[in-house]
Amino acid sequence: MSHNVLSVEIEHSRYKALLDNQNRVDGSVRLTTIQPRQHRAVISVYHERQGKRSPITDFEFIPPRGTSEEFPDLRLEGSWTGRNRAHLRLFYNGRLYAERDVRLPGLSPLLVAIPLIVLVLLGGLWIMWPSSSPDAELRGRTGARETPAQSAEPAPARTVTPRADTTPAPRPAPTATPAAPPTAPPPAEPSDTATPPTTPAAPSAPATTPTTPGAPSDTAAPEIAEPREYQLVVYFRADSARITELAAQELREFAARLPDSPATQTRISGHAALAGPPAGRLPLSRQRAEAVSAALLTAGVEFGSDVQVRGYGAELPLTRNPELQDNNRRVEVELTYPPSNRR
Repeated sequence: MSHNVLSVEIEHSRYKALLDNQNRVDGSVRLTTIQPRQHRAVISVYHERQGKRSPITDFEFIPPRGTSEEFPDLRLEGSWTGRNRAHLRLFYNGRLYAERDVRLPGLSPLLVAIPLIVLVLLGGLWIMWPSSSPDAELRGRTGARETPAQSAEPAPARTVTPRADTTPAPRPAPTATPAAPPTAPPPAEPSDTATPPTTPAAPSAPATTPTTPGAPSDTAAPEIAEPREYQLVVYFRADSARITELAAQELREFAARLPDSPATQTRISGHAALAGPPAGRLPLSRQRAEAVSAALLTAGVEFGSDVQVRGYGAELPLTRNPELQDNNRRVEVELTYPPSNRR
């Protein structure tokens, strides 16, 4: 059984294992992704296998209105419900907030059994085919030509019985038959005996294999590393482009994790909620994007030549629910660095 682990991102770039299929024990993780009086948090669950981590699901947490907890208790619990299935439950201050079932990626037993069934059927056909066909093929291909070759082997029986009963006159016939085989059979015998020489000729194939050691060197080309991407989402208050203290702290922590070299590509996009007058959404989203860009430059982040700071207004909302418009008042930051510039 392959080693599968479900982990949770408890802080930025910090992960903690929730479930492990080797011990099959229920897990529980206390989350620190939400801060006091934070309006929204996203809890990401990842699937880890053979050193690779891939996202499998997200929980979006929005504190209920009217709550004023300084340090909310947010906990994620999980339990195995099958070989590659798990049930996850998110609790807020001891109450169930959300739950869902997840399935780990992998091959189903049916997909694994189908190739085995095909191999068994092909093997049965291969075993049954030579038992019925070779004799018929030999008879059909050789026909009358193989009768002399076959008579050459039982010649003693044929010559002894008829020749012994008959007069010596038939003896010239047997002498003629051996004389005929040297002329006619040579084409037939080389065809039968030519197969053995071809079998030693097969080693010529291995002779080519030593000549191909260069192939592995060609195929063993080094893997091309992919560029490193850094992303951040900054949220704003209604009708405001001013960066809050919590957002400023997140921007400083984000800048501290970035490489020292300039980013090869910078994308800063501002967005607005669906509330308010439509005419003011585009300028407000542009002001939010420019505010985040200025804060990153102040924190020491260097932009390269490919920079795009743009406001989209309310063209790309995350949600259209009137009660969840805080999620649309945001700025999305995407910075791309070369692979060699990682810290």
